Amino acid sequence: MYACYLELIQEVLTNTEKSSLMHCIPKHGLWDRPVLHFLNLLQHLAQTLSYLSGHVSNVKEEAELLAEHLGQDTFTQLQATCNEFEQHEKATLQAFWRILAVGATVLNDNSTKRSQQFSADETRRYNLAFEKYLNYYRSQRGNASPPTLP
Repeated sequence: MYACYLELIQEVLTNTEKSSLMHCIPKHGLWDRPVLHFLNLLQHLAQTLSYLSGHVSNVKEEAELLAEHLGQDTFTQLQATCNEFEQHEKATLQAFWRILAVGATVLNDNSTKRSQQFSADETRRYNLAFEKYLNYYRSQRGNASPPTLP
């Protein structure tokens, strides 16, 4: 699951970096900088989750193997350690979801700043593309709205 998060975040990060280079306004700086920072933060959190999850699996496997040779006390200690790592993983996942929710504000702010820089023709094209996107999404989902961040 975390590997999928990492792939998706990397894809968005790569595309945002490309888009940022195309929309850099020397006088004002890079509008996407907060978005890039946000995406990097998400990527690091997803990587942390992946490591924690892998470590939990590893400790579980090793606990069973070591218990055969070192006894029940060793198994109990390793199991307690594993439980602690699982709690850290859960807490980190909750932090990931909270930061993802913060991202909606970052992305909306970025969209607002970008749209203020549009020419009249760019605004027209954007509105047309967005309306087509909404119509397509509604036709595929039975008039449902596109998903939004929590």
